[in-house]
Amino acid sequence: MVTKVYGDTGVDKIVDGAVTSSDFAAGVGGKVLQVVNVYDRQQSSYTTLDIANGFTNYGFNEAGFDLTTLDIALTPTSTSSKILILTNINIGSYDQQYGVMRLKRGIAGATPSFASTDSWISAGNAVNGTLTQLGSYTVTNRATHWVNTPIHFQWLDSPNTTSEVKYRFNFRIEADQVAATCFLNRVAYGINDYGATASVSSVTLMEVAG
Repeated sequence: MVTKVYGDTGVDKIVDGAVTSSDFAAGVGGKVLQVVNVYDRQQSSYTTLDIANGFTNYGFNEAGFDLTTLDIALTPTSTSSKILILTNINIGSYDQQYGVMRLKRGIAGATPSFASTDSWISAGNAVNGTLTQLGSYTVTNRATHWVNTPIHFQWLDSPNTTSEVKYRFNFRIEADQVAATCFLNRVAYGINDYGATASVSSVTLMEVAG
């Protein structure tokens, strides 16, 4: 379909929906169609797992904890659209921490969830001689006390829908101490001097034309 716009017609005379992406030149794919962003500057604490806590099925047997303050959603305008996910999440802890961040997704009002078959979850094969936790991002902090672990995660998702797509981030983290605590948006060090720093976490979604 070809749509022509004349100077004496005016854009107010064009019926809604008359111009679609097919009316534009080839190469419209890749254009950013919309952007949404959420940020969290509050400091929150979470209980991590004991390092001796065994896990099965690559850690999928354990729920971990959700960062619901960074929940974010976007409704694509086309089923061919992709969604670019960009994150800057800051996690701190008293002790050495090890684990994974896992991306959850829910479509059309469904509660966000993850599965081992999700393309953004690491492959189901163990490191030789060890158990392996699977996730979307590895979380490791050996500096302890003074430094956040910044998580800069990127993924180009293809949800194939025009219904709302909601994303949620989940963490399965173990620590060297039983019932240790990790923090969002702050280091573990809590004395009021140069070592006590806070930060802001954010998630951005971009709809990209297919």
